[in-house]
Amino acid sequence: MKQVQVKEMSTIQDVAKRARVGAATVSRVLNGNGYVKEETREKVMQAIQELNYTPNEMARNLFFKRTGIVAIIIPQISHPFFAEFVDEAMLELAKYDYKVMVCNTWDESHYELQYLEMLERSMVDGIIFGAHSLNIKEYQNTRRPIVALDRELGAGIPCVSADHEEGGRLAAEVLIGAGCRKSCSSAGKRVLPPPPSSAIHALKRFSRTMALSATILHRPGTASATAISTGSWKESLISIRTLTASSARTSL
Repeated sequence: MKQVQVKEMSTIQDVAKRARVGAATVSRVLNGNGYVKEETREKVMQAIQELNYTPNEMARNLFFKRTGIVAIIIPQISHPFFAEFVDEAMLELAKYDYKVMVCNTWDESHYELQYLEMLERSMVDGIIFGAHSLNIKEYQNTRRPIVALDRELGAGIPCVSADHEEGGRLAAEVLIGAGCRKSCSSAGKRVLPPPPSSAIHALKRFSRTMALSATILHRPGTASATAISTGSWKESLISIRTLTASSARTSL
């Protein structure tokens, strides 16, 4: 039986030897760090091509203590908001040569804790938290990079959030302008460890604006603002459709 000879992969030392430079010089050429004379750079690149050298990404990441991966933790990727958010985040991170790991938690704290431990073990370079089911101290105990989405997690942790109170006011004004007399808003799942999500301000401002319009316009029916709290956006959609159908039958 004929034996197949497996050719060993070239190493950075092989490239350095072929180009007659040090391994550190080859590393600078590969990473684009530090000054290297153009003549030397060309010799290194020629050696890389001749040896068909492919850098060991895992070894390089271990050396520089980075993975090139950012994890995005969200409750459900099927949620339209989070699906769009992940898409935009991936495009932005790609500009900086980062790959993305998307992780669902399904609003279960033990999944989120596992992802946080993954960050501590340097399996990813950072985490964007769109799911917040842990106590705030769990996030603050890590010294690794974290960015929070729509919930303040304490000093030292950046938070990206919208002006939900203004959004609630604008939403209410649109409905009022359209002649809406009864409204229903979905608050999603409210059972969260403190501090609460800033999105709760949208619901409060929405209800206040609807109530204020009833006073100004002297139309008591306009003040009817029903809030429902559900476990998922799909359940919210079902509940809103049920309430709408019920309201339609009542008005007949």
